[in-house]
Amino acid sequence: MKTGCFFLVYCCIALCSPAAIAGMDQLSASANLLLNKHGETQLVVRVTVPAGHMLYADQFHVEVPSQVIIRPLSLPPPRNKIDTITGDKKFVYDQSFSATYLVNNLTNDTLNVKIHYQGCDQTTCFLPTEKEFQIGLAGLPTFVILKPNK
Repeated sequence: MKTGCFFLVYCCIALCSPAAIAGMDQLSASANLLLNKHGETQLVVRVTVPAGHMLYADQFHVEVPSQVIIRPLSLPPPRNKIDTITGDKKFVYDQSFSATYLVNNLTNDTLNVKIHYQGCDQTTCFLPTEKEFQIGLAGLPTFVILKPNK
């Protein structure tokens, strides 16, 4: 029982430490909407993972409103590495990456996106992070209405 209490106290201190809070800014994510050459809407998520850091693959996910459907087109495979904090093997991203999704059922030119992730450096695990974006569709074609001369 005492071991469990000490572990719980250790986790609370480690997660609330200035290093854990400062580390949340080390990992970052951004999102953009664009039209591909076929006129399909794509969501591109870019994640920055600095050297010496890792992002847990099972903690990374992208959330959009329920009526919108996203289908992964490209997502790099995570690596199976030893977690220096727990000593267990885990699937992680240990370098920056981009993930591209095909977007269906977008009802207007903006999309609310939430990106969830959690990661660590060599000594500290950071609190789970959720970044929320409202992004507009870039690369929309310009339509020109031509009127014939009379």
